[in-house]
Amino acid sequence: MNRKMYQMCKKYPKIFVRCWPEVGNGWCQLLDNLCEHIQSYIDNNKHLNIEQLEATQVKEKFGTLRFYSSGGNEYIRGFISHAEWLSSSTCELCGDTKTAKLRGNAWLTTQCDVCWTKTIVQSDEYNWEVKLKYHYIRIKQWIRRKLRL
Repeated sequence: MNRKMYQMCKKYPKIFVRCWPEVGNGWCQLLDNLCEHIQSYIDNNKHLNIEQLEATQVKEKFGTLRFYSSGGNEYIRGFISHAEWLSSSTCELCGDTKTAKLRGNAWLTTQCDVCWTKTIVQSDEYNWEVKLKYHYIRIKQWIRRKLRL
């Protein structure tokens, strides 16, 4: 968790009692806006006796934000649903909303064009590294077998 996310969590101690968000830094502003709306709604409507909302888990699942909680009411759940929907068009890494969209095959993620390009380059480098290690081990094993003969 980066400093910005840490400060956002400290800003809403009533919401983040049990957990910390496990999402990319790009969704920090989205979460900050969500928590601001939730807490101000609870604080300004004490006459409704709304139970204080506490986040139980905040994560990315299938490329979008998931905000699991206890407390609150239907109105607050509407705030949460809206934020989860907005996350599908907000880059999880940098927060860009212009080119962000759901991407990927086996593992879905919401990323902008720039971050997606970086992710592909890094994953290709990782795949080549894994393949090289695999082939290095196989060649080593082959040489050992040949030397034993």
